[in-house]
Amino acid sequence: MAAGAEPGVAIQPFVALGLLSANGNQPRRDKIRETASKFSSYQTTVALRFVLAAPEASTSSAVAAEQQLRRDLVQLNISDTPFRCGFKYVLWFAHAHGAFPAAQFLGAGDDDAYIQIAHFEADLRNVVAQVGEATPTLWGMIQWRSHYDKVTHDTSTGFMGWGCADGQAASVRRRMLACEAEVAPHPELRARLVGLLPSQTGSAAAASAEDTAVPPERARTKAARDIAPGLVARLQDAPACAALSANEKRLAAVLKQQVDWTLPPFPLPNGPLFAVSRPLGELVAAEIDTPAVGSRAWVGSLERTPLARRYWASTRPGAKPLPELAKRRCWPNSDSSLGLFVAQAAIRRSVRVTLVNSPFGVQHFPWPIYSAERGFTNRSIIFHGAKRPESRAWRIAEAMGSGEFIPLERTCGRCDEMGWVTFEPSVFRTWRCCGSAKTNATKARTTRREKKIFEIEAIYFYPYRHVMGLVARPSLDAPELLDDAAAANLHRLRSQANIRYDTARHPLRPAVLQCLDLPVGDSEALDEARLATLQAQAKAQRTSLFNEVYWSFLREVVLQDIGDPSGILFQRDPTFRCHVADGAATGRRHCDSEYGHQTTELNYWLPLTRVCGSNSLYAESAPGVGDFEPFEAQYGEVVRFWGASCMHYTTANDSSSTRVSIDFRVVPRSCHQEGTRFTIGGFYLAMEADGSVPDIDSRARLVNQQRRKRDGQITELGACMVNPPPPPSPPSLPCQMCALPAPARELPRLVVHLRVDLVPRDEEEAALKQRSPCECWVRIDLTCSSSKRFQDAESAVTTPGHG
Repeated sequence: MAAGAEPGVAIQPFVALGLLSANGNQPRRDKIRETASKFSSYQTTVALRFVLAAPEASTSSAVAAEQQLRRDLVQLNISDTPFRCGFKYVLWFAHAHGAFPAAQFLGAGDDDAYIQIAHFEADLRNVVAQVGEATPTLWGMIQWRSHYDKVTHDTSTGFMGWGCADGQAASVRRRMLACEAEVAPHPELRARLVGLLPSQTGSAAAASAEDTAVPPERARTKAARDIAPGLVARLQDAPACAALSANEKRLAAVLKQQVDWTLPPFPLPNGPLFAVSRPLGELVAAEIDTPAVGSRAWVGSLERTPLARRYWASTRPGAKPLPELAKRRCWPNSDSSLGLFVAQAAIRRSVRVTLVNSPFGVQHFPWPIYSAERGFTNRSIIFHGAKRPESRAWRIAEAMGSGEFIPLERTCGRCDEMGWVTFEPSVFRTWRCCGSAKTNATKARTTRREKKIFEIEAIYFYPYRHVMGLVARPSLDAPELLDDAAAANLHRLRSQANIRYDTARHPLRPAVLQCLDLPVGDSEALDEARLATLQAQAKAQRTSLFNEVYWSFLREVVLQDIGDPSGILFQRDPTFRCHVADGAATGRRHCDSEYGHQTTELNYWLPLTRVCGSNSLYAESAPGVGDFEPFEAQYGEVVRFWGASCMHYTTANDSSSTRVSIDFRVVPRSCHQEGTRFTIGGFYLAMEADGSVPDIDSRARLVNQQRRKRDGQITELGACMVNPPPPPSPPSLPCQMCALPAPARELPRLVVHLRVDLVPRDEEEAALKQRSPCECWVRIDLTCSSSKRFQDAESAVTTPGHG
């Protein structure tokens, strides 16, 4: 199994940790050794090893020299292919079980992560104290997958959320079952629907395209790859399958009878770091060579699939790389493969496993988060995504998590009673789950409507509550918390709608043009042409014109549309977005509640140019439906949709038209949910039913006024000085707000979202530093929040003395 022997000095570690690593990744391994060696547990109570496949000729000498020096490499007797990543975990467990006979846990993970091994060991010791030493236990950030494709061996079709409950996976599985029930009695319908699938190739696909007037499939971006354009319309006589068509792989698996219906939605640990107890590691390792069903047989079958055959062909000299695997080192995902191995082995041997969750954003960070408030702390263990040894992620995580471990309190119980397993029937309902219980908020809920409300909360809100500093709670729009009129009105507003307005009365496009220092044309065509050619306008002043138009629009259009007698809460800073022609997709598929927005919030999306197809925003009509379609609208229309709970995203703009739009969020005042991170007076301002806006931000205004007075910018009466002190270079922007009364200077600013590579570095810095005598602040909000340039920009706009 292993080419390199264990060190000569016998050690008795509590946990043996094996990190999967490529042969050429010695710089990463050296960085991990450097950080891990600072802990007293390194190579004593925590045995750290790097798990490698058999080295190629080009790296064999370097690997041999490294092993001779470090003695911490485990070389498996298998070659490195995309199809064996999950199998490496099992081989490591088998090796570690024999090499470290006293280890109570066998850990595994990636080599591009900072692991606080003292915290890791401490948490596992707490787990043993709570669940017992002899219990088959799977520790990690628990996630779920909806199904297993027994033909392609795909274990990871579709993202199912970051939460430890099966809610989203169960919802997808139920929709798949509904589609199967729809076509099972009608073989001819199944055959016809299979012919409609756009993923077909060859003569069958050509015939299908000719019969149904379906255009041939073309390459699509990652964000849009799962969407089948127009497929819903072609499935009118199969509505359940049409609801599943947002993901062609799932639909194809059902129609082609490839789903393993005997296996319910199954759990898996997130790949950067997880651990199995010694009994569970022994169970999985014992199944390696089980004929037909063992993990080795599974890998052999996987490597005989059509995808694998095409991969082998692509590795020949002169062959083109396989597009499906061009950016993937592993297929299917290694952690979901491991989850499949654990689930199948436990079911075959009638073993009940204990799932222990390492919560997202508390202990487990799948990607770097640099925020001091929501980032790595002494409660944390894993900081994933540090691919470069010189990345600041290592330094930041090491500094922020250097103290004594703060233990996590977990509740243990049957998985169905904990609310982690909701799918029926499921063998996993009787497993034990340890973490946060999700059933307390639902015990009093008995009606179907109440259960649906909680399901939406569980899928879309719960996974991010730790990151956002929130707590799980029942939905505040439940019948017992909203009167009948408010509940009925909210139900109406959550339906997607296009609302027309008078552009002459609400000239938003000219207002934005003036905010961007662009001349207003003599015609709408000229205005749209200017907006559609925006490439790098990186500034937006808080001018009185825009504020006046924005608030007028809220009073006369939005307030009337909401129809709440208590008024509305509206987003203080509307967001301006520019999706340039031939530009890449911005952001990822999401719903706003993932970022802490309340579920009673509504989105208003207002295009300033014509939008359709790839330059628009794609959204589903209701949570979990998956019927993604792009908004079609023009200047003079605003789209209202339930962005808090409906998934939405953009695709690469392959049109010749740049999309320019404004969007903002609104909450009916009677439906406001207290306790979120978005507060009244901060993110929201309140507008009464008569259109007035109370002075709810007087304290912030007073502080700002006192600072201006101290700096000599204003007089005792709060008005701008006629001749204020000259600002430092660069030259200031002309102030258009000095003549306004104090309340007008506190109106919302316009926030610009642009791709970071569209803003030249020198222009970006100049825009950030400019300010007027009256401090007309300029803000740039770049979409690449993890980039160094965003951190520089964020620092500039929040540091005193910068604009």
